[in-house]
Amino acid sequence: MLSFKLGVLPSGIDLSRVVVEPTKDSSHGDMATNSAMVLAKEAKVSPRETRQSIGGANYENDMWIDRAEVAGPGFVNMKLKTTAWADVLRAILQLGSNYGRSQIGLGA
Repeated sequence: MLSFKLGVLPSGIDLSRVVVEPTKDSSHGDMATNSAMVLAKEAKVSPRETRQSIGGANYENDMWIDRAEVAGPGFVNMKLKTTAWADVLRAILQLGSNYGRSQIGLGA
């Protein structure tokens, strides 16, 4: 379950429309997500409330996110910690040609 200041989203929610991608302008952070807009309906609140909850969350103990800021109608920009990039590079080196492979969606 995803927990926010405004409540808890139900387990099993459809995350297929949530996108996380590099920001178009690096001054806005490293990554941006539309999650607030997509998850608002599931949380039964406005995208603005969801966005403010995600953007205003305490990321002090987050492994990869340094800060997140609200942007636009339902978007959140994120600045990643320097260690996030090092962790990904370490995983790429460790996994080699298997990096990025997944069994997700192949059925059981």
